[in-house]
Amino acid sequence: MIGLIFRVLRVADGYKGRIRLAAVMSFLKSFCAKAPFVVAYFLIAGFLAGTVTGTTCLLAGLALVLCIIVQSILQNAADRLQSAAGFEIFADKRKALGAHLRRLPMGYFTEGNIGKISSCILYTTDAADEEDSVDFGGRHIIKKNHISQKTYLRTCKSITTQIKNLIL
Repeated sequence: MIGLIFRVLRVADGYKGRIRLAAVMSFLKSFCAKAPFVVAYFLIAGFLAGTVTGTTCLLAGLALVLCIIVQSILQNAADRLQSAAGFEIFADKRKALGAHLRRLPMGYFTEGNIGKISSCILYTTDAADEEDSVDFGGRHIIKKNHISQKTYLRTCKSITTQIKNLIL
């Protein structure tokens, strides 16, 4: 898990601050999620000591409501920071991939169908995060266009490698 966090931070060049702030917000939110146990401990200890009054119960209830409110605010802030950073990171990566594809020689595109490239990008974007795996979701393209599976897999592997190189 820690390795995954470091990989995300490595990819998130200019967005590391947002992601770290979101992690701090998530930590504080989890702290607020455990606060009711502390309140319950003090209430039980007060009941056992016989010192609990109506005011004590009211304060405990207000503390629980405050924990829920703070927890929801922190969760909202963390979600906004993470989703905005993630969207912008992958927008930058898509732009970089487009710039890389623009620099490829025309022969690369005329050798095969341009649809193979877009289908490989569509089906292998998720697989690029995993080490050497390729998502075979595009098998229907092989059957529909009667292209050889080796040619399709070779193209997908090539594009997946290029995507991995851009990400890493």
